[in-house]
Amino acid sequence: REERQYKIGPIGVARAYEGTLTADAIAQGADQRAQYFFDLAAKNAEQKGIELAESINRDELLTIDPETGQPAALGRVEDMGLVASQAYTRVLQDRYRQSVEEEIRNQATIFAAQYENSNDAVALYQSAMSDYISQMSNNATGMYRGYIEDFGESYISSTSASLTVNQLRRARAEMADGIARSLEEALPSVEGFFAQNGPDGDV
Repeated sequence: REERQYKIGPIGVARAYEGTLTADAIAQGADQRAQYFFDLAAKNAEQKGIELAESINRDELLTIDPETGQPAALGRVEDMGLVASQAYTRVLQDRYRQSVEEEIRNQATIFAAQYENSNDAVALYQSAMSDYISQMSNNATGMYRGYIEDFGESYISSTSASLTVNQLRRARAEMADGIARSLEEALPSVEGFFAQNGPDGDV
């Protein structure tokens, strides 16, 4: 009697599994390519935002839009995407702070030279600089106004101390010069007195 043997062949499970792996690999590769192009586009957008912010001229940078209280140049972000606008704003704000500091320092140098020979140089300098800072921050609001006022007040204080020292030195020098001139002017009279009366003469 012959015994029949039955063998169970493959039913397609392995191939289905292989197909799943292939689909997953394709999907993963597609995701990686998509991420690569996304990162590349974001990097390009960021660079464009940085370059545009760096190209803004100083006058436009320091011009405050009275309607927004912000630098007028910030209005350009309306035409940009998220990444470009964030990069543009970040660089613009850094340049704004640097320009404000430079502007205040330059004006302080002018006022200090203008009033350095005045008897009340420090008071005149402080008054002029305070008025200048007030005008400079007039239309600005928020962080932009705050930065002008904070840096301006700090700079006025630090430079006023230097002006005070210089004024004291100048006052001492003038006093010494005055004493020296008085002695020089009195010397002929003293010499004439001793010439007439001798060293033991009554004063």
